[in-house]
Amino acid sequence: MRSFAFYCVLGVGICVVTHFMFGHLALLKQAELNTLDLRYRLRPAIHISPRLATVDIDSALIEKAGSWPISRKFYAEFMRVLHDYDAQLLSLDILFPDPSPLTVPSDQMREAMRLAENGSDGTYDLLSRMAKSGDAEMIEAMDETGLTILAQTFRMVESGTEFTNAAALRSLPLLQRYSVDFNVMAPGNEHVPQAVSLEAPHAQILEKAIGAGFAQVFQDVDGTVRRYPLFIHYRGRLYPSLAMMGFSIVTGVPLENMEITPGKCVLIPGANLEDERGRRFTRDVRIPVDRSLKMITNWAGDYLDTFTHFPGSLILQFRGVDLVRQRVREYAERPGELIEKGFAAISEEVASRGLIEETEAELVVRDLLLAQLAETAQVDGSVTKSAFLDAYSSVDDAGTRKLLTTIWDQVAANKQALQLLKADPDAGYDRVKMELGIPDERDSSQRHSVELLRFIVKHGKDPEQWSPLYFFPPVNVSLEGRDTKIPLSPLDLTGRIFYAGLTATGTHDFNPMPFAPRYPMVGLHVNATNTMLTRQFIRVLPGWSDLLIAMGFTFLVSWLSLRLHPVAGACMAVILAGGHVWAVRRAPSAGPACAFP
Repeated sequence: MRSFAFYCVLGVGICVVTHFMFGHLALLKQAELNTLDLRYRLRPAIHISPRLATVDIDSALIEKAGSWPISRKFYAEFMRVLHDYDAQLLSLDILFPDPSPLTVPSDQMREAMRLAENGSDGTYDLLSRMAKSGDAEMIEAMDETGLTILAQTFRMVESGTEFTNAAALRSLPLLQRYSVDFNVMAPGNEHVPQAVSLEAPHAQILEKAIGAGFAQVFQDVDGTVRRYPLFIHYRGRLYPSLAMMGFSIVTGVPLENMEITPGKCVLIPGANLEDERGRRFTRDVRIPVDRSLKMITNWAGDYLDTFTHFPGSLILQFRGVDLVRQRVREYAERPGELIEKGFAAISEEVASRGLIEETEAELVVRDLLLAQLAETAQVDGSVTKSAFLDAYSSVDDAGTRKLLTTIWDQVAANKQALQLLKADPDAGYDRVKMELGIPDERDSSQRHSVELLRFIVKHGKDPEQWSPLYFFPPVNVSLEGRDTKIPLSPLDLTGRIFYAGLTATGTHDFNPMPFAPRYPMVGLHVNATNTMLTRQFIRVLPGWSDLLIAMGFTFLVSWLSLRLHPVAGACMAVILAGGHVWAVRRAPSAGPACAFP
């Protein structure tokens, strides 16, 4: 017994000394981080909030824009279409520190010269748009839509002592609206990252934002991104990250109402949340953080396998279709002028704004022009369906007559469906189909139209703004780097929380994460927001528990090794280690306590 007690005390001493002498070595930290990555990949799939999505600034959009950075006019178009379909939020993981120069794309210049040579009436309008800077359009759109959060960056103490430039200082009073007081002298606050300089959005742009957050990325010792900073200390105040700023807005809890305790948690009292079925409820959210106010990101998976990603060019296409609809509607009382002059003018405008290619724009204008004529004819009641077909196609032109038939039938059905949904917004498609007598072969297009009409009614939109009531089907989208196509429509924008950022291959905004060696960092903010919205937090055991676990395994393996064959003992050690990894592979959901060291 004396020998056993001696060896127990010796074992405890060795464990304690080893823990404190070698527990902070980079080699051992790396081993722990590697097992953490393994646990990410082995654990069951986590819940992904359907509210989260991205707008990808991909290679196709940069090619369409002609260069990087893309014109800020495109961001204005993003904001308008997201606002029209009631998206909740747009956070831009892109910096706008300086005014953009007034530039004219080569295609617009060629178009202006062509219009001038032909003496077209659209020359003045085109030149007016060319003279309007991207900043002016972006500021105007931010003011109209009220859904944009801008990004900023800080230079940390370890990065040098560079001072904040004059432009950033002019923006600082505006940024302070999105920060909280911080007492760095209070016990435990000294470990919060401190910035020495700031790169802020330009003051004129920042003035119209509804929030601002930093887009800083902090890597672990191996260069992989696992932790997400919620706040950074700068000049006596705490400034939130993009995800933290967005979380504050969507949950309705101002930053000043949060309780921030480094090393324990960030408490968000009375947060407005949604469950998996979209039902709203209110609950306190406690985000476990380390001493530097970083949260472990509960990564959902690889970029293309998680969340919903909208290519930026698709958002522009949605905007282009709606702009064509608006312009066609403006000609509603002048159908002859629409056919004679409007067709070319609308196509040129949409193409010159970079929304849709001119050949595709012409097809969209054609279809909506015909829909407008069909809608007018049906309201007047003076033209029958057969007369409409004969007026705009020949008898032997089967393709055109099929298109005209589709347009006429959908416009007629949509008018009736709109009245039915006004009386009962929750009427299912099967009921609408039965009451309107829609044949089975029209289900795919008509079902989508009914859902769009339901959106218009339920969200209190003016149906006249969606006239003519002819809608295009969802677009089958193939994301960059993936052949699989998914259908997306403007309805998929509704209620979403968007992050827009660079995803184009060959650009700089990529870092390693547990599921991929090169991951677009706009996805980091989405994953961090998902972690908070779904309250699937990863907690770190305190240091003393690490020591107890190490001691327990040491004694158990030693005891078994003395009583088993060496090979059996080695196998048992491997089984115990694997069992430990399996036991901790699942990320626990949020509980009432904060348990971060």
